[in-house]
Amino acid sequence: MAKKLICALLSLVLMSTILIFTGCNKDEEYIDEGLSAGFESSSGGISSPDHCAYKSDVSEFDINDVTLHFFIGGMFGDSIEDQLGHGARGNINSLILYFKRFDLDRSDRIGGEPYFITEISENYVSEKYRWKDGQYALEDGLEITIPSELFIGENGKIAFIVKGDNLDNPYDEYIQISSIWIYYKVDGNKVTLSENEKSF
Repeated sequence: MAKKLICALLSLVLMSTILIFTGCNKDEEYIDEGLSAGFESSSGGISSPDHCAYKSDVSEFDINDVTLHFFIGGMFGDSIEDQLGHGARGNINSLILYFKRFDLDRSDRIGGEPYFITEISENYVSEKYRWKDGQYALEDGLEITIPSELFIGENGKIAFIVKGDNLDNPYDEYIQISSIWIYYKVDGNKVTLSENEKSF
């Protein structure tokens, strides 16, 4: 009887030890490596001359404080002055930034209503917005909080869109310069973001 009791106690201690170490390992396994999208240089194919990106030290947020650093830039020639005033890109004197929410379903091509972020009243073709080999001249980017009302449903995707005034075309006031996807998953008041849909 005593041997059975000792064996039972040893088994209980062993199981408790395994559970403790398993719990510790689970906590140690999860490391929030943050987010980074749009900084890669294009490899092969046709490369867009205009780019935007975002990054964050974390990928999990409170739904009321989803704040990222966004970056905007274009590939300009060696001489900025030579491009100003020539063609559509040379006549962009202000930028419009906004978000637009979409379902993950690829059939959703329209999305929700645009959410206006801000207007930047300065010339896009400038050293400030130069992009080269994945590097943005605007080093710290623009700190922008995604509004909680855009996180509809359990998951979805949000487009960060950059448009510029189009002085060359009186029928189309703004032209789209660049855009990038942000994928999200909602769990109560927690929002998890990802650079790609496969994560969800």
